[in-house]
Amino acid sequence: MDAKELLDGLSSEQREAVTCEAPVLIVAAAGSGKTRVVTHRIAYQIASRTVRSTQTVAISFTRAAAWEVSRRLYRLIDGAPPACGTFHSHALGLVRDGLNMLKRSPPRLVGDPHTLIAEATSRLTQARRRAILTEIDRLRALGYSVAELLEHPEAISISNPDELVAIFTAMERAKARQHLMDLTDVLRIATELTARDDGVGEALRLQARWVYIDEFQDVNPLQLRLVQHWMGNDLSGITVVGDPNQAIYGWNGSDPDLMIHLHERIPALTRVTLSTNYRSTAALVHASSPIADSGFVMNVKAHRQGGQAPQLLGADSVQAEAELAAHRIQELHYRGVSYSSMAILARTIRQLGPVEEALRHFDIPHSVLGLTPLASAPAVIDLMRVARAERLSITEICDIVEEALGTSTPQQQTNQRILLEVATELRRQDPTADYVALDDLLRGLQVKGVDSVSVTTFHRAKGLQWHHVHLIGIGDRSYPSRRGLAPSALDEERRLLYVAMTRATDSLVISWSKPSTRPSALLAHLESDEKPATTPSVATSRGAPSMGTRLDRWRVKVAQERRLPAYLVLSDIELRRLSRERPSDQQSLLKLLSTPLLIESPQLIERLMTELTGTQ
Repeated sequence: MDAKELLDGLSSEQREAVTCEAPVLIVAAAGSGKTRVVTHRIAYQIASRTVRSTQTVAISFTRAAAWEVSRRLYRLIDGAPPACGTFHSHALGLVRDGLNMLKRSPPRLVGDPHTLIAEATSRLTQARRRAILTEIDRLRALGYSVAELLEHPEAISISNPDELVAIFTAMERAKARQHLMDLTDVLRIATELTARDDGVGEALRLQARWVYIDEFQDVNPLQLRLVQHWMGNDLSGITVVGDPNQAIYGWNGSDPDLMIHLHERIPALTRVTLSTNYRSTAALVHASSPIADSGFVMNVKAHRQGGQAPQLLGADSVQAEAELAAHRIQELHYRGVSYSSMAILARTIRQLGPVEEALRHFDIPHSVLGLTPLASAPAVIDLMRVARAERLSITEICDIVEEALGTSTPQQQTNQRILLEVATELRRQDPTADYVALDDLLRGLQVKGVDSVSVTTFHRAKGLQWHHVHLIGIGDRSYPSRRGLAPSALDEERRLLYVAMTRATDSLVISWSKPSTRPSALLAHLESDEKPATTPSVATSRGAPSMGTRLDRWRVKVAQERRLPAYLVLSDIELRRLSRERPSDQQSLLKLLSTPLLIESPQLIERLMTELTGTQ
């Protein structure tokens, strides 16, 4: 596309963000189309010859996000797009290139350095070990070495700092002894190489004259230091995009203040605000805005008017809350809503167990923790099992998938072709990637054309969206945690809830269960609303309820009368069968039933026939 075409269809805010000169800070509200703005800005700058593709770098926080940016740029740019990847994938390339120029072999990458210090932590309780290792990870992300901590023990935020320093020292010595590096080391070594005052540093710095960073609110000091050195301390060519209200990775050293005060580092920085939410209805934007961090308020406007305010529901138990979510999904599906347009989100992984059990019980297809149906397809599982067992590189994986396509069934080939597309794009982004990188990418992608409910955590839902979202565990005694949180941690819990609420485009249900008796205090503004807006959802407006919805409501009513689970009155399979075939007499009806309660109760059969033949 030429530069002019790239501006078609953009709002005035978006056009300004795409066309203004760097350095620029783009503050993008949830649902404001920031990925579109980032990709169109990169393409526009290249098309207008403001930047050179070979000296441009796009940085995302996940492989899935990098994959999406790269995929879009391929469609927008004539020729090869710039390098797209995560902080770690870019840094790993710098380490390999830099050490190769120095004729040195890079250390071997270790996934979890904590395994190297099992002996040093063996006498600790599980809770203490977790606290120390989490704090070490945070301090390293802030850029602290062992030597610096010895000089500044006040930086350590847990008791007995000497114990932490001893364990930190043991981990560093173990890595040095075995010539290993972890992902944090990759960032540190890349920073040291790009800061070199010789031909190596100069060659590496040529790669990054113009840098575009997405989700900048999640950057930690070590990552920012790498960018500064990679750009040769000349940040005039930088573009950063983000929203401080969505900063949720404080445990990794991320600090939204780095974004808020970026102008202090770059006085010439231009700030552009994308304040229009194109994703959610006005009612949902109105409900989520007060949750935003009070330290950085943005006046977010809704493009879509109307909508229904979030529904607040309580349950008697965790299991009942999970069934409540499953039942709502089932009812929406009977109205014609696809499973893939719905999600159930929780604060922690532990909370997802009862949800998965309830969905399985109601025979609702679902994917848990981003394990997409693609990744869970038998043909793909078999190929990935081979890749893991043989520790294959991304090129070798592409080869085995292409080979499998020649002998697979048509059904298997559908998923395998998608797998090959994903693997090929990953290879283009990072030729050094392997089976671990591909596995991680598969879990982060939303595969189109596969109908299943997403079940995941607030953190993993970031960057995604669904028409209908159900948040569980948001009660007055469960969210935020009743453990004494520091003010900074409490702020992050508030931002995390904001992220979760803004995943919904059409409807949002927020629930809790005992011992909570009411919604979280963070939702007090919703309780005080007089009456929620009643404009019907765009995705579910269907007029009168469908036969499936009517039968589902009927079985729930009978179940309540008899104090039984609804599935014992009428199973999901029977309900779908009846909705489809609609028998007109009792004899035809009985042939379709298998539930003993109905078969043995003429009174219930008569009531069911009335429901089936009644006027809709």
